[in-house]
Amino acid sequence: NRINFSLFIKETNTFSFLIPTSNHPQFIFKNIPKSYFLRLRRNNSSITDFYFYSNLILNKFLQRGYNIKPLINIIKSIANIDRDKILNYKPKRKLSSDNILYFKFPFDFNFSNSIKKCKLYFSEFIFLIVNQ
Repeated sequence: NRINFSLFIKETNTFSFLIPTSNHPQFIFKNIPKSYFLRLRRNNSSITDFYFYSNLILNKFLQRGYNIKPLINIIKSIANIDRDKILNYKPKRKLSSDNILYFKFPFDFNFSNSIKKCKLYFSEFIFLIVNQ
């Protein structure tokens, strides 16, 4: 009496993950696979489907130049997580209107005029704040 979910991969998905040799902070290359495998765990009801798609995605990461050992460790650690715990809804925080600043600009169909007006309004606003 349960609905089973499984990953759907579009035909147009190229799995163009960020290449590890690109000039990005190192933590990025740990978090991309981790977030992808977490998504796999959430989107697949059965652990068998998770492992099936993890193997497919693992090969895609390897083709992009990722190191296999950290990927295997990520898959193992995520496989041990209870799926129900990562499916819990997290209520969104309501923003207080005290912390929000609204700007209202006149609409202009000429986009370049709108940009100029926005810059003018912002510079006047910042001038007012600084000189209070």
